[in-house]
Order: sequence, then C-alpha cells, then structure tokens
Amino acid sequence: MKLNQVVVACMMGVGALGSASAADITLSGTHLSYTFSDAVLGLFGTPSVVGDALSWSPSAFTAKTFSDIAFVDSSFVVTITANAGWSLTSFSLTEGGDYAYYGAGNLVAAGGELRVTNLASTGTTSISDISMTGPALTAQSTIVPFPTQKWTAAADLSLTTTKASATIENLLFAFAADSEAGDYAFIQKKNVLLDVGVAAVTTVPEPETYALMLAGLGTIAFLARRRRRD
Repeated sequence: MKLNQVVVACMMGVGALGSASAADITLSGTHLSYTFSDAVLGLFGTPSVVGDALSWSPSAFTAKTFSDIAFVDSSFVVTITANAGWSLTSFSLTEGGDYAYYGAGNLVAAGGELRVTNLASTGTTSISDISMTGPALTAQSTIVPFPTQKWTAAADLSLTTTKASATIENLLFAFAADSEAGDYAFIQKKNVLLDVGVAAVTTVPEPETYALMLAGLGTIAFLARRRRRD
C-alpha cells in the first residue's frame, strides 16, 4: 500500500473513532424528554432531571483574575420533546453561584442568552437575555477574610410547541486592575435549572369525526322510530 493511502486510511479511522465516541443521551421527565450529545457538555457537566426540569451543578465554571480580564463562556444545546398528549409552553432558566472581588474599579458579571427554536412547525427562534436578578454585586471591603457572596440570574420565554431545541449560552466575566494592590475578582456558576412548562393537548375532532357522529345519531333515531311503530 502506498504511503498516501496509509495516511488517508489512518485519518479515516481517527475520524470514525471520534464520531463513534460521541453519543446522544436522553433523560425522561414526567411529561417530556431531553436529548443531548455527551460531546457538548462543556463547563456545564452532565445534567439530571427533576420532574420536568433539567438541572446542572457545574464544578469548574469559573472566571478569576488578580490582574487583567478573565472571560469564560460555554454553551449547552438540548432537544426537548413533549410526551404524547402534551405540549411545551414555557422555558424558564435560573442560574446562580458565588462571587468575590476587591479593589476600586474591579467587577464581576454573569450573562448570556437562552434561545429556543420551534422544531415542530415554524422553525422560528425566540431569544431571551440572561439577566442578573438578585441584589447588585458589591466589592469586599477588606482583602481578608475572604467571604463569598451569592448571585442569581434568569431568562424566560413563552412558546407553544411539541418539540424544541434550547441553547443556553453562558458567560462569566471578571476584572481586576492591580495585583500589587491586592486586587482580585472571582465569579463561579454553581447551579443551572431549565424548567419547561407543559400543558395537556386538547384534541379537536376532525370534520370526518363530526360526520360519523351525526350519522350515528341519525341511525339511532331511525331505529328508535321503528321500534315505536312496531
């Protein structure tokens, strides 16, 4: 076998191995299911299902610096499918974690987007910014002790469908100006929850169903009249 043929065969083998190593994972909730690839977990980690909500507990989703800017981002994509007889109606994202920073002009922040695409019909995408919801983030008054504080953020979308793709794009930002002055900035994401609202689907009879019902009622009325005559 020529050398170039060997190289091509090896490249194809590596590609096949890479594609084979990725697998789709499906987690079932009460009225729906979540499907995602284990190759795109990113900094979120592997989620779990609680009722109809998808929950993460990241352990390494952190931005920290003693001087300059630290910026961390990660995204998670999941397909959500309603069980038969149910529809998806709303998508609520809540997040939270710890932070601490010290020094004039320093800061930390969390943000991103929640994007939901209707896969059942229109293919349209709705977007909601992830916004801070708790008290304003404040700097430490002293370098030590080193207490951390809590932050929270949220995003909400309303969309009725039986199947959707949700993308959670998360950003963490930390800035510290002067390490020689003892400046620092730290922010960590510790919990993420995607709660999907559902509603039972009300079945509307087709015109053919109405016609059959009327025909059946007519037959019953005809037989009743014959019995009375007999």
